[in-house]
Amino acid sequence: MPSWKLDETREIVERLHGASQLALLDPCLTSLVDRQIYAGYHYHEYKRLLRENIDSKLPEKHILELTLPRDPEYQHEFTTMLKRVGAHVVACVQSLHCLADTLAHAVCYSKGLNLPPTSLAERRISMKSVMSVISSAEGFGTVHRELKKIDESAEFTYISALVNHSKHRSIVEPVLNVGFLDEPGPPYQVKFARFNYDGKEYDKRDIEQVLEPTYSMLSNIIVDCGNSLNVALRTRHP
Repeated sequence: MPSWKLDETREIVERLHGASQLALLDPCLTSLVDRQIYAGYHYHEYKRLLRENIDSKLPEKHILELTLPRDPEYQHEFTTMLKRVGAHVVACVQSLHCLADTLAHAVCYSKGLNLPPTSLAERRISMKSVMSVISSAEGFGTVHRELKKIDESAEFTYISALVNHSKHRSIVEPVLNVGFLDEPGPPYQVKFARFNYDGKEYDKRDIEQVLEPTYSMLSNIIVDCGNSLNVALRTRHP
């Protein structure tokens, strides 16, 4: 799998803009890597909890015995486990959401958009502001297209609504849905609850169908955007 040549980006930016600009950029590049690691960690922990507490016990016990226990002590343990599942899911989603603006900061500092003549203020650096500035920058068309893929993707639109609702209003809780006794398909699913944000209704969604595609999309775009950024910087400043 291709990777972003981060050392090349660092070398070009230091040569173009100096050590102080590299000092701004370097933590962004590190965070892009770390956020993907964090998202992966929380995703695998969420899966592990379900595997150990439900999946591994299904051959011996019916799903209703596991999810609707009569024993108060076990019921407490199961409820606590579900809260931990929720904590990992929420943390995973938040790390995925952060990747877009962190990537925008990386593009901003690499291109020097915070420097004259653009002088983009720190509080104004975002996906949309960086996209707006580089949309007319010669040689940065591919970088702009990669950022636009994120901004216009259905996956990221949903993640953004989910995170903003959870951050500002209330957490969109992961919900454990158990199938009927004779219903075909998996015995249970974990879904994001239905919610409304900014006038739009979002129906329940299977967590698997949100996290994996979004992670894959963002990871691929980050690599493509980063290497396109290197090409643009080299072309304009060989």
